[in-house]
Amino acid sequence: MGKKRTMKKRGGGLDRLSAIAGAKKRRSKKTKITRSKRGGAKDIEICPICLEELKKGEQIPKLKCKHKFHKSCLEPVCRQKGNMGVRCPLCRGDISFSCVADITRASPWEYNPYTSHTPFNSIQLRNMTDEERDQAYMEIQRHRRNWLARRRRTIRNETPEQRDMRVESESRHSAEMRAERDRYYRNLSQPNVANEPFIPDYQPRSPDYPPPDSPA
Repeated sequence: MGKKRTMKKRGGGLDRLSAIAGAKKRRSKKTKITRSKRGGAKDIEICPICLEELKKGEQIPKLKCKHKFHKSCLEPVCRQKGNMGVRCPLCRGDISFSCVADITRASPWEYNPYTSHTPFNSIQLRNMTDEERDQAYMEIQRHRRNWLARRRRTIRNETPEQRDMRVESESRHSAEMRAERDRYYRNLSQPNVANEPFIPDYQPRSPDYPPPDSPA
């Protein structure tokens, strides 16, 4: 009986000690949060390439791996590889899409199905491997979903006049895309007398002639 009582007492003491330790941890977490809110010392993010501080307002590209670098520090890395097969300096994850869509551009690429549906040109698409093409397709589809979500929000809040302007603009862009596609296939069907490789322009532009279906 005496041994059982001592064991119970020891067990109860351990429970109390663990409860006290847990309370101390909770208090320490609360004090850390309140200190940071009151303007205490915060962690400073540093660019792993130049070892300089990443300040607010600087150009910091968004990478898939969530690592942060200065845009000017990553640009030579992307250009050295030709924006293909570029790896993150920290985790070695593929950042080729970010190089093409943001790092080597003056302003980040924005998806638009009528004017800019891909950040790659025809030569880059042609030189891709199947794996690289699949990764690029997945990234473009992610940007497309974000564009559709923004479009739905805009449609909900637009006025009748804005709706008419949007419908007119979308129909005009659709006609230009059809004309561009017709011109591309028409050039493919024509023989190349000079034996020069034909490099199509995949970016839709205003055609310099009326579409085949419409009267001239």
